[in-house]
Amino acid sequence: MKVSEPSTIPVNDPVSLRTDTIQPAPPAGELSGRHSNLSESKRDLLEKRLRGQPPPAPAERTIAPRSENAPAPLSSAQQRMWFFSELQPGSAVYNIPFALRLKGELNLPALRAALDAMVVRHEILRTRFVAEGGSPVQVVAEAGPVALTRIEVSGEPGPPREANLQRSLVAESRRPFDLGRDLIVRATLFQLGETEHVLLLVIHHIASDLWAWNVFLREFSALYAGFAAGQPAALPALAIQYADYAAWERSWLGRPAIEKQLAYWKQNLAGAPALLDLPTDRPRPAAISFHGAIVRHALPATVVDGLKQLSRREDATLFMTLLAAFKVLIFRLTQQPDVVVGVPTAGRNHPQTAGLIGLFVNTLAVRNALSAD
Repeated sequence: MKVSEPSTIPVNDPVSLRTDTIQPAPPAGELSGRHSNLSESKRDLLEKRLRGQPPPAPAERTIAPRSENAPAPLSSAQQRMWFFSELQPGSAVYNIPFALRLKGELNLPALRAALDAMVVRHEILRTRFVAEGGSPVQVVAEAGPVALTRIEVSGEPGPPREANLQRSLVAESRRPFDLGRDLIVRATLFQLGETEHVLLLVIHHIASDLWAWNVFLREFSALYAGFAAGQPAALPALAIQYADYAAWERSWLGRPAIEKQLAYWKQNLAGAPALLDLPTDRPRPAAISFHGAIVRHALPATVVDGLKQLSRREDATLFMTLLAAFKVLIFRLTQQPDVVVGVPTAGRNHPQTAGLIGLFVNTLAVRNALSAD
């Protein structure tokens, strides 16, 4: 079976992956001179980083497994999602769909086994969110088989059948979750022909982000290939689960050290504008509809090259340059010199979280006062 590119499905809350900026390496002689001036411990740390090994986390930053399988608190990111779900019950705006087009002979038992194995491996995929004493907690359920709904797509091959498929994909993607009762992941297999299927996976945002989707698809593909070959994939064991991270985060947020960070943000966001007064072509609606669109535009290669050269000249990343240009545009449209832009970040600041499925994404508020320079 061949897996092709994912089908395009609107996602109402896109998130971004973190991209690490790689600076040009200094000349070999300069690097050697700097290396010789380092202490033995720093040289050892540098060599590990050059080999791609993450730095060891301080003891207070190490995430340990919970001592018992009791209900765990929600992480701060999950609490936001839970609040939104309570504010708008029955809404599917935070559903995250992902569709895979499968070509070739499909091994259905292997597909089912791979889905079941993912739910066994990642507790967050079998977690329900319930209120206890007025506060939400996450309750991990026993692993069980994942319900796989199978739908045969009608219509003549070509555009008519593809149109029916897209309508079915969107309809299934917009079916809401009951966070207190439903399994947090849904799977639907659409059959277009004997050797062509589309697998739609939908997870609520409270349990996933875009980074997590990459983890899911990588592991799911390995598990499917292994089961199909009669040799289940030997994935490395997970040292912690997402609930362990949530419990650790709650403990960390309760420490005095967090007060310094809160003071920083209170100071830097003090007096920030409450609203960006964009000159729209019609009044803002009283209620958010989430009916939006994506506009794509390709920049000429010469423009991109010029932006990269400008970034290097100003000792900035391309992202910083583009964000600056965006803020200048906002200033021209609004004449507001104080601009705050929300930038989605991966939020996976611990090596232990890299391989977890869960919600880590956070929005960083980037504030600038546009002055004459």
